[in-house]
Amino acid sequence: MTDAPTAHDWTTLGIVPTVDLDAVRRGYRERLRSTGPERDPEGFQALRQAYERLLAHLEHAQAGAPADGGTAWAEDAADAARAFVDRLGALRATGDGDAARAWAAQALGRHLPGSAALDAIEDLLLDEVALDTRLSPPLFRMLAARFDWHDIQGRAARMDAERHAAVLDRIAAEEWMQGLHDAAASGDRAVRVAALLVAPPGRAAALLSAAPLDADERQQVRRQFEALLAHAYFVLTRFDGATLALLREAVEGPPLVADAPPAPAPGPAGGPAIGMSLSPRRRLLVRAVAVVAAVGAVAGQLWWKQSRPEAARGTDTSLAEEVATPLLKDPRTPWLALREEPAGLYVDWAPVMRLRRAVAELRIGANVEEPATAMPLPALDAPIGFVAPRDILFLTMRVRYQDGTWSEVRRYPVWEGR
Repeated sequence: MTDAPTAHDWTTLGIVPTVDLDAVRRGYRERLRSTGPERDPEGFQALRQAYERLLAHLEHAQAGAPADGGTAWAEDAADAARAFVDRLGALRATGDGDAARAWAAQALGRHLPGSAALDAIEDLLLDEVALDTRLSPPLFRMLAARFDWHDIQGRAARMDAERHAAVLDRIAAEEWMQGLHDAAASGDRAVRVAALLVAPPGRAAALLSAAPLDADERQQVRRQFEALLAHAYFVLTRFDGATLALLREAVEGPPLVADAPPAPAPGPAGGPAIGMSLSPRRRLLVRAVAVVAAVGAVAGQLWWKQSRPEAARGTDTSLAEEVATPLLKDPRTPWLALREEPAGLYVDWAPVMRLRRAVAELRIGANVEEPATAMPLPALDAPIGFVAPRDILFLTMRVRYQDGTWSEVRRYPVWEGR
């Protein structure tokens, strides 16, 4: 039977008596910074005993709380971590972010700070979950706060500095996105650019038609695009591609991603047709996909190099040219993959990227039969894809092989027929 807490226990944690379990945990974490097991073994033992007494007392007092969803926690820390991450993944897959977040908070609260199980859970979350772009922002923020990933001297930083640097990049990206949404919600005319950036599809065109950008707002767009490029790996797919292209057109200066120059006219070897006549709307869509896909490709590759030491050393799991070429030419081999995700319909370029050694040039297009926008190919492994806006009915792709010949145009329905 656990001893009843005393007034000294509250003093040891540096907090006033409370029924708030989170307040007790925060007090313990704060004291742990100065009373660690290596710095002060006796002080740490006293702190741990006080914390355990208070936690057990409050949990007993709140004994009517719901269970953790039936998860059977294993005694082994690695098994406990695996069980937690798998259960969290299953809840995320349902699309109910609130339920996943509530369950995670409750399940994590059952482990003492500094315990082997909690440390193993944190490590597995950092390895498999924290940098997953499909992880919802609210759940990421909850985990970052729970494990104090903001702390540049915290456990995550001490265990793996490179991995923690990538987590800090995501924290910065999420804070920038939250700032955009907060500014947009304020309704202040001075931050109209933020409202335009996060506007629902089609809304920005109406707003710009009613009131074009002034000189100061054009500068704001440039600055925000620079920030978007800095944070692109984590947040790019949350933006509407057509809106980004429209804002790009509204400011002076070079575009973020230029359409490729016209391909040569078809010759004996075959090649893309030239002289396409596109409506302004279709040209806008092509540029929108170029922004989402091409900028995403470049940003993803840069981030991958910075955050993954093995990638910086040259990790490349693409197939050799002699193996990739017949696969690339086989009409049964897909060049892209579509999958439903909570954020929408995700276009994944992984299939063609795996065959990239056989590709001299890749052209893509949206809602056009002849793809004309050049898509850069990363030299190293990198996750590349985007959530497709609903007005992208289909994508077309064409590649130039290493021998200079061109493939047929492949057409992949996206929202067409859905």
